[in-house]
Amino acid sequence: MTPQVPPPAPAPAAPNPTAWIAPTELGRAQQLAGTHPHLTAAGLELQWYPNAALLAEATAQQAAVVGKGTGAGQRPAQTQAKKTAIVAMRAPLTELRGLLKKKFKDGYAAYYPQFGLVQSGKNWELPDDHDELIVALRERLLPALLAHGFGADADTGTAVWQPLLAQLSAAQALALGTDAARSAAKTTTDPQDAKTEKALRCLVHLVQAHRPDDWETVLRGWGWRKTSF
Repeated sequence: MTPQVPPPAPAPAAPNPTAWIAPTELGRAQQLAGTHPHLTAAGLELQWYPNAALLAEATAQQAAVVGKGTGAGQRPAQTQAKKTAIVAMRAPLTELRGLLKKKFKDGYAAYYPQFGLVQSGKNWELPDDHDELIVALRERLLPALLAHGFGADADTGTAVWQPLLAQLSAAQALALGTDAARSAAKTTTDPQDAKTEKALRCLVHLVQAHRPDDWETVLRGWGWRKTSF
């Protein structure tokens, strides 16, 4: 009689590294930095990513991501400051149109370009683009006010437009600076985040190779948590 041979035990399911990796860029950097002391204590290290470099880069990544987030948080206020300045231009622009009609009668529209206005359909408006608007105010509208005798007007003279130009210019400079800083940070943080995620994936496999029966327990002991199942 042929003895019954029990079927082989099923191989353990391969780990799903993604389930153990933090879902945010900052969270991944914190996770990797927090893993460093556990790697050192266990005598584990990725050959392609020495523990010293891992800690230094993960720490720097945390600071860079926080800085990028701070810049992003400032942007709405800067955008609102520009909108506020532009909305405040509506009343003096209406006054300016009235003065031009009064002085130049039927030919008033021919003077609009001198004051920085551009044609938009059937209407003449200040430029929508903020950089172009700043140039129009500084190089056309303000000089034209003086050239045509409107500089001292209480409702649409230089004392009205100069502060609006300064407000818009300051807000635009801050916004451009924020955008440039965020762009520069992104060129640094994006590649590092990819490296961080790669390291976290490798660490899952490394722990499973060393502790195949309780690798999940080890990861939990490192402070890792499953983010998906």
